[in-house]
Amino acid sequence: MTDTIRVAVVDDHTAFREGIEAVLAGRGGVQIVGSYGTAETLLTGLVADPADVVLMDLGLPDVNGIDATRRVLAASPDTRVLVLSMLDDTASVRDAIDAGASGYLAKTAGLDEIIRGIHAVHAGQLLLGSSVSRHLSSERTQPTPDGYTPRERQVLALLAEAATTGQIADRLGIAQKTVRNLLSSLYLKLGVEDRGQAVLAARRLLGR
Repeated sequence: MTDTIRVAVVDDHTAFREGIEAVLAGRGGVQIVGSYGTAETLLTGLVADPADVVLMDLGLPDVNGIDATRRVLAASPDTRVLVLSMLDDTASVRDAIDAGASGYLAKTAGLDEIIRGIHAVHAGQLLLGSSVSRHLSSERTQPTPDGYTPRERQVLALLAEAATTGQIADRLGIAQKTVRNLLSSLYLKLGVEDRGQAVLAARRLLGR
């Protein structure tokens, strides 16, 4: 039996927050353990009621959702953050992923997509919602190696060899968590959503 995923919701719009809680409660193996209107109340609440996944709005009144994501992960590295926002521009998505968010959904996402997203990020996957992916695809140009840091190029080369996260960490002498963060950034830059797509994209990019 799949364990229940403990979810906290943070959004300053009370009606939206309560609506999300109502439709998620008891569905798809999800348990709502916290409801917050600000980043500060979220951070305090997570101490008493830890969550596996935080549904994070970006437009919070006290601390923006990007900084709130960093603070959540600094306090609780095992917690996954899934952004749920009205914003779907490239800069917002990239900033959220760079801050450590494991996924990004538009607030127009349906219930099934939100539940799938919660399960995906809980399982350690990078998740970009369908509308977000379409938006990014319309803006994205073909990436070139010059658009990547030296470390990202090293990871790209190993991805092209279909190396696992553990193998990449061993080859580069870095922590697996660091590799996962690099992969999250690369998935976004490559415009892919899973490792299989990333391997193919890395091979194309490197001409292999």
